[in-house]
Amino acid sequence: MDKPVKQLFKWLFLAPPALVYGIIIATRNKCYDCGLCASTDFPIPIITVGNITVGGTGKTPHTEKLTTLLQDPQHTAILSRGYKRSTKDFRYVSFDDTPATVGDEPLQMKRKFPDVTVAVDRRRVNGIRQLIADNDGIKRVILDDAFQHRRVRPTVSVLLVDYNRPVRNDFLIPLGRLRDSKNQIPRADMVIITKCPPDLSPIAQRILTHDMRLFPYQSLFFTTYDYGEACMVFAGATSLQSPPPRLSPVADECLLITGIANPAPLVAYLAKINRPPVTHLAFADHRTFTARDVRKINDAALRHPNIPVITTEKDAMRLCGAAGLSDDVRQRLCYLPIAVRFLPEEKETLFKKEIIKKIALHNRNTTKGTT
Repeated sequence: MDKPVKQLFKWLFLAPPALVYGIIIATRNKCYDCGLCASTDFPIPIITVGNITVGGTGKTPHTEKLTTLLQDPQHTAILSRGYKRSTKDFRYVSFDDTPATVGDEPLQMKRKFPDVTVAVDRRRVNGIRQLIADNDGIKRVILDDAFQHRRVRPTVSVLLVDYNRPVRNDFLIPLGRLRDSKNQIPRADMVIITKCPPDLSPIAQRILTHDMRLFPYQSLFFTTYDYGEACMVFAGATSLQSPPPRLSPVADECLLITGIANPAPLVAYLAKINRPPVTHLAFADHRTFTARDVRKINDAALRHPNIPVITTEKDAMRLCGAAGLSDDVRQRLCYLPIAVRFLPEEKETLFKKEIIKKIALHNRNTTKGTT
């Protein structure tokens, strides 16, 4: 079937449900805009980090970056819904939890920021109230993946847009990848175009700025990923003599395992450092690794001995609890940590200042309202 025919079939079968979905979300947003549905205010600042597309835009790395910039871990809480967890309702995330009980991303953030209070609750209003009631010292809450959660009125709303998937040319699901209307972009205080090429030129930034068509009250930023040195997934695993788990920029290969929405940037990075995947086992986003998946991983490792088995930081959380991984895989399995970097780097200071300014304004207004 040639491309024009495929496009025709796509529009015939996917446009009607996309239209129905669009009517539903437009009605919901209108109810919040005109006050028929109420948004809840809170006495402490609430910062939301989210997107309007299906798939990864880097919410967790940017939530981690924001947590680092605020530099006050003991007075900061992170609230997530805990996607694909087996538990229900509100729950605090502990260092010894598993992805099955709290979700892979909340567990990753707790292990990275042990002094930060991390909790999960799909009912965000209830979760924030519980955090405030239980913790007198919490001064702010960061909501992970909450741009669509309009029951909460945020102090600062940060919207993430994937550089590789421009929203202005996209359509609502299932015709496209949008899970909310492009008309909702003006609700964001700050927009970050994520996963940009590290060498994104000033001209390219100006073009993207023009294409986003933001309002004067909105700020636009650009970020990229920096990959760190590989870390062993399993504690106590011994480094192999050939090759070591630390990835050095030498010609070699690797076995890659991913369960994320868009592994393309990682694949491109591995190719850039001359360590392309000889085999890439690509699973669905947030995949709970089954016994069959583990057998595929073990078999691939047998076919490709003496090379690193690389995965992402998020996938490492779930692979830790996957039963049946061979000793060979456990000894070679490492993950690549990622860190968000602003383009240019000095923009990070501006981003931090704007966040802190909005937090301070909220605190002043709250103080006036209680006097």
